[in-house]
Amino acid sequence: MQVNKVYNVDCLEGMEQFLKHCGENSIDLTVTSPPYNIGKVYEKKKSIEKYLEFSADYLNLVYKLLKNKSSLMLQVGCYIDKNSNNIPLSYHLYPYLKKIGFNLRQEIVWSFRGGMQAKKKLTGQNEKILWLYKGQELPYFNLDSIRIKEWKTMDKRNNPNGKNPTDVWEINRVAGNSKEKMSHPCQFPTSMIDRIIKGWCVEGGLVLDPFMGSGTTAVSAINTGRNYLGFELDRTYFEESNQRIAEHVTYLRHRGGGINDGN
Repeated sequence: MQVNKVYNVDCLEGMEQFLKHCGENSIDLTVTSPPYNIGKVYEKKKSIEKYLEFSADYLNLVYKLLKNKSSLMLQVGCYIDKNSNNIPLSYHLYPYLKKIGFNLRQEIVWSFRGGMQAKKKLTGQNEKILWLYKGQELPYFNLDSIRIKEWKTMDKRNNPNGKNPTDVWEINRVAGNSKEKMSHPCQFPTSMIDRIIKGWCVEGGLVLDPFMGSGTTAVSAINTGRNYLGFELDRTYFEESNQRIAEHVTYLRHRGGGINDGN
């Protein structure tokens, strides 16, 4: 099984194959957004019990593949129950994550404009990114690579290299009129994943996304000089993500930039 590829297989099968070929402790960072189990076009809604069983299966494999001191950046939304209550998936998942062995370092709030308007509750305009890591030692984290450089001019007391981002990230979702918009309804903003990969993965390292979707994790890995490995079960999204990756590589080559595409 090669890196710098997206495979059209179920992530459980794909990670099992990679585990056989490369063994445990092979991945430097996992960043992903699994289905929320709310009945999107690419998922069949399960009972919350079945959904958590599936989550435990893929999270166990992610844990085995991650190196010690490496992170899982898990972006999750809410599970909507039969009474339309919004229950953050992080609440459901944390006991499973802890049992598997993950340590929770921090919760990041991804704040954005828009969102589904509600009449009987507040309009949701945030989702969560759980920063989890493997091992007893603190995880790799390169703060200097993600400092907000524009802030250094606002206050002379700020670090001259820029200010540490807060745990609230105001990054808009990929809207329908965006140049980077693909057909996937829950697409990562490239700027957000660029930040995550630069801050949480060593240069030249390997980034895993078990639910590759629109291919943003692969594009960001190429942008930042890292390798990637992804799995996407839906054939349409798989083909679109590969086309997007190929077009991005071609664009960077024409621009004369260095790329890491496995060739």
